[in-house]
Amino acid sequence: MPRRDKSSKLHREIVEKVTNYILNNLHEALDLKQLADNANMSSFHFHRIFTRLKGETPHHFIRRCRVEKAVQLIQSGQTLFLNEIAYECGFTTQSLFVKTFKKHYGISPHEFRKQLK
Repeated sequence: MPRRDKSSKLHREIVEKVTNYILNNLHEALDLKQLADNANMSSFHFHRIFTRLKGETPHHFIRRCRVEKAVQLIQSGQTLFLNEIAYECGFTTQSLFVKTFKKHYGISPHEFRKQLK
């Protein structure tokens, strides 16, 4: 197998491992250095590889996954306050959660919840 194919396969495996780590730890503070350390790469190299393979930066991927998790929690029908959902999904503040949600869906989480009823 050519060297390039081996490194591409290794990079895909590493990104998949880190992706799983992200998805299992969305409620925690996740930063580029921590993810790069998890992949045994420099931050620069990890960011470049992740972005090339995923088509989005690690930061955007994390934000998108957090919003998707919030949607699942809202749709589940659980009676959670928005600040509880924000915390559960790893947002540091409710205002950041609302701003990010609105950026992705065009409406606030509260409006989204109202539309489900």
